[in-house]
Amino acid sequence: MKIDSIENAGHAVRASLGKLIIKAALLSKTPLAPDQKDFILEIHKGGGEALAQINKILDLLFISVGGGGGGGEKTSLPLQEDQSATGGPIILIIDDCPSDRHITSIMLKAQGMQSERVAQGCDAIKMLEKRRFDLLLLDCHMPAMNGFKIVSSIRDPHSAVLDHQVPIIAISADTSPDIRQRCIDAGMDDFLPKPASLQSLGEVMRWWIDNAHRIRPTPTA
Repeated sequence: MKIDSIENAGHAVRASLGKLIIKAALLSKTPLAPDQKDFILEIHKGGGEALAQINKILDLLFISVGGGGGGGEKTSLPLQEDQSATGGPIILIIDDCPSDRHITSIMLKAQGMQSERVAQGCDAIKMLEKRRFDLLLLDCHMPAMNGFKIVSSIRDPHSAVLDHQVPIIAISADTSPDIRQRCIDAGMDDFLPKPASLQSLGEVMRWWIDNAHRIRPTPTA
């Protein structure tokens, strides 16, 4: 089987798992009998673990063949073995799903970017009050403090966040037709559907890192 066929099959499986995970997460928040809720949570956990493995395989495949199949279409995304040695952009990943945080950090590292990860909105705000990041990847739907509340705090000029103009990319498995516009209206800059491919993530990240200074004012100390 050709490398590109393996990669395409992997992406198809990943997309199906992503839909299963978000549906399980939504169901777990509805009124259920204890045994039903346990079953749904097991599906969510198992799906997350399977998704993590699929993404590891795809990333290893991509790196090992220098850009995957399809005639080298992805070679514009630089691959780095050691993120600490690149001095590249530093991204804050804000996502309550452990497997998604881990997968995203691997994908960023493969493109020469460094990352920090937090699982809760309150932790993200605390971190943003102490240091600056080149860009944020923000999950829209999280418990306690969701992505819309987080971006509201970040953009509030009276908050203690150091950089109110930091580029924010929403990332969500929400398939509702208006989700992208809701994110933009809330103060986010762009939107990526979950699960994002290595190529789409890289293209969006690079565009905003290269062009944010033209769109948003340069932050002051």
